[in-house]
Amino acid sequence: MRAARAAPHRRPSRARPTCVPRSQRVEYFKGSKLIDALLSPKYKGKVAQKVPVSSRAEAAKLGQDLLRMGYVHRSQRVTHAHTRRWELELVNGPFDEDGLYTWVYEGSKTRLYLYCAGMLAGALGLCMIQIWPLWLKIGVWWCSVTFLVTFGILSVVRLVLFCLMWIVGFRGIWLFPNLYDDQQTFAGSFMPVFGKGDPVVVEEDSDEEYWSYMRKKKGKKDSEKARRDHTEMQPRSRGDRAACVG
Repeated sequence: MRAARAAPHRRPSRARPTCVPRSQRVEYFKGSKLIDALLSPKYKGKVAQKVPVSSRAEAAKLGQDLLRMGYVHRSQRVTHAHTRRWELELVNGPFDEDGLYTWVYEGSKTRLYLYCAGMLAGALGLCMIQIWPLWLKIGVWWCSVTFLVTFGILSVVRLVLFCLMWIVGFRGIWLFPNLYDDQQTFAGSFMPVFGKGDPVVVEEDSDEEYWSYMRKKKGKKDSEKARRDHTEMQPRSRGDRAACVG
């Protein structure tokens, strides 16, 4: 149970890919990604002390336990004919690093309920703007104008500095290069102060990775079939030679 609560927050990917098995949108991941996450330095704290993982074998055993207890389900991709669209289908099988798994455990919903209550209260408050006190209306107006003016000035300054850097030979240098990066946190949007910006790396099981895996799997099957056919042909060849000698 503790590992199930911690595993969603220990996965290395910054994006959470989703799919729709049985008309339900869920998260999915590869078995190797779960093992890498359990062996990463981010897997720490009380959970790591109570459920220690020091090798890939122990991580695979923990993945098998999650599979056995029903927190994850093994799945396989089902592609549609003449298209690259695919869906996930639940299958039975042991835990495997190359397998795909759908995440079933949702954890505590207390935070979700609090978020929903806050959003509902905020929506009702915006709808009742006509009955707001005058000081609150003036405060919201000043905050909005201050934000828009500051953001507009910052955008113009960034563009001017970028053009100056381009002229003097520093190509692609921006002030706050991650300012418009929606993958960054609020503090990360202002770091570094000058630079080209950190590339956003989204580690997920992409279609290219899937088709590469399918090609390797098909090549392995073809090689095994060719080896099996070659083994079956050898006794026949010996029998033919014996018949010719006779």
